[in-house]
Amino acid sequence: MVKKRTTYDELYWTYKGWVVLILKQYMYKAYDESARVLSFITDYKLYESKNGITAAGPDKEKIMKLLSAHHVNYVISEYGEITEMRSFEDNRFYHYLTPSQNIPVEAFNVADNEEEEKTVFQSAVPQIIVPPEWLKPGLVVSHKKYGVGVVCSISAGSSVSFSVQFSNDGEKIFLFPDAFDKGFLCKV
Repeated sequence: MVKKRTTYDELYWTYKGWVVLILKQYMYKAYDESARVLSFITDYKLYESKNGITAAGPDKEKIMKLLSAHHVNYVISEYGEITEMRSFEDNRFYHYLTPSQNIPVEAFNVADNEEEEKTVFQSAVPQIIVPPEWLKPGLVVSHKKYGVGVVCSISAGSSVSFSVQFSNDGEKIFLFPDAFDKGFLCKV
């Protein structure tokens, strides 16, 4: 089955009244109404960009936790595919949109210069590392000592760790890219 790739605009119109987030480089970005609600709930700053008002943060788990705690529907797209979504019967998106109208927007246009935008958002929050697309659950790897194993889970943040299940030695946790760079693991 082929998954349809989605753009931010498609998600925005499909999920009206939801916080729509899209992963761009290393940040989860929201625009316009979604940005205002995200900023109100997470205290992320609002910036004027060529795409409209923008709010962004690197910590997807924090964002999901806060939006869930406030009963705000959200949808998250990574690399053009929906990876997370949650809806509530009592969606409070519009409840938070009204007071968010008073949040000031930073004056300069950060989207005209990608390096400047990166610096602005990095200064507010620590950078996260996104694992490469090929490192995913189900990947078969080989270890010098433990033999062949299967990647079970991946955790990304300021570093990327992943667990591998080996038939005789159980589950082991490794850091990316160190485990591959130092020759302990290789793809099979």
